Amino acid sequence: MMNCLIKQLLPALLLLLSFNASQAQSSQLFTPADSVPVVELRYLHPFYESVDKQGLLSGGYDFTLSYPMNNNWNIQVSLPLLFAKYEVESLDFYGSYGANVITKNDNAVGNIMIGANYNQHQANNRTFSFMGQIYLPTAPHNLTEAVEYVAYANFNEVQKYLGNTTTILAKVAYSSFPKNSMFYSLNGGFQYQIAGDEALVENEFYTNLGFTTGYNFNSIAVSADYVALIVLGEGDFEKFRDRMVDVISLGIHYTKGKFNPGIFYSFYTQEDYRDLTSGILGIKLAYRFK
Repeated sequence: MMNCLIKQLLPALLLLLSFNASQAQSSQLFTPADSVPVVELRYLHPFYESVDKQGLLSGGYDFTLSYPMNNNWNIQVSLPLLFAKYEVESLDFYGSYGANVITKNDNAVGNIMIGANYNQHQANNRTFSFMGQIYLPTAPHNLTEAVEYVAYANFNEVQKYLGNTTTILAKVAYSSFPKNSMFYSLNGGFQYQIAGDEALVENEFYTNLGFTTGYNFNSIAVSADYVALIVLGEGDFEKFRDRMVDVISLGIHYTKGKFNPGIFYSFYTQEDYRDLTSGILGIKLAYRFK
């Protein structure tokens, strides 16, 4: 019932935000360093096919602080919190579903991120950016219900949820954000995961790619994002496509003033992942201390 209600309200929420018409924002891609401190919350709520009565507040919460050291460099810290409350049907004695309904209720802290962001501003509202991050192994060592619930909703950022695993990430971006016009941003980089003792994964090397575009209408921006995570190491993959996890997101963002909310909806492009979830609802709330 709650899932149906959210899906019915989503178009109304998008329409409501569009009537609240500086700086364009992206749904999934990293926010460029700013000249003032920024606090941001991103909330992701998946719609899984195999579970019932998911709690409205179940999902992943990323709290991020970006603080300027000077006009070009910012330091960043991010804390991921994971909540999962839902119901699943268990098998009965004869192997049929529906005999019992089990309620799952779990929460956890993901891998805390510490990073730095550098911006080189160029003419015509263009910016070259560099970002480096390290994800500390603060997530649970085991695949808990909260970790599993959130990880499959955000698999292209799986480094946030891998237990006993440290990830080092670096990427660059080239962006053009003119006022009252079309904007775009291209980014790409690499990340290396270092698995500790008894980790559920092995050491692995990835490339991450992203593209965003949209239009800035004075104080409202609409955006479309594409992000992909690709395994570069050896593995048992029949096709190159099997190495990829990629997501498309569509969003609307209010960009005027100190408080910048946004809403977006994401979905996987591959059928195997779409069999798990029909999509992910996202909300971003950013506050600029200017």
